[in-house]
Amino acid sequence: MTEAVVTIIVGFFLGMVGSYLVWLVTVRTYVPKIVVSQIARNTVSTNPLIYEYRIKVFNQGRKSVSGLSITCKIFIQGINRSRPKNIISLYLPVADENPFPVLEAHSGRVYTLRISGIRGGRHKGLPEGVCNGLVSGEVSLEELLQLSEVSYLRLAVTGSHEVGGLQRTIDRKYIISDIIEGEFKQSNTVNIVNSEI
Repeated sequence: MTEAVVTIIVGFFLGMVGSYLVWLVTVRTYVPKIVVSQIARNTVSTNPLIYEYRIKVFNQGRKSVSGLSITCKIFIQGINRSRPKNIISLYLPVADENPFPVLEAHSGRVYTLRISGIRGGRHKGLPEGVCNGLVSGEVSLEELLQLSEVSYLRLAVTGSHEVGGLQRTIDRKYIISDIIEGEFKQSNTVNIVNSEI
């Protein structure tokens, strides 16, 4: 090989290694480090027959996350027996629908999934008894997820790094086994502690 070809190959290799290192430093330094918990279930103190569901979003990074947004939907396939492959989606409000947009470094925040605030039920083909139960709070999240063999809750948490501005979206899919009886008692983790312990 000639010296020019060797120089091109070495230059190409060094460029690739350099690009990879810059990408690695950028990702490790300027992308938000957000984790999302499983779903914690507790009975409501005023009515032990009604459950409330919560998730915890935790910022593991050294900088704040800004522009925080949380979107949650329930997907149920085959409610309409004549169209078993159709999937309906129901918007599930989280907290007050406009979470505070900043999550400080090494901190977490707990958000309530407002089952009674589900929109789209009557228009999406849910049974009337389920629609009425959603309004009164008597239908649980588990009951919704049991309406079909293919049903799940999907949660998207998006935030931007305070300094770098790079955005990250955590997309998490929950099924019934991801709902755990308990609450968040530790401030520095997303672990759910059983209420009875």
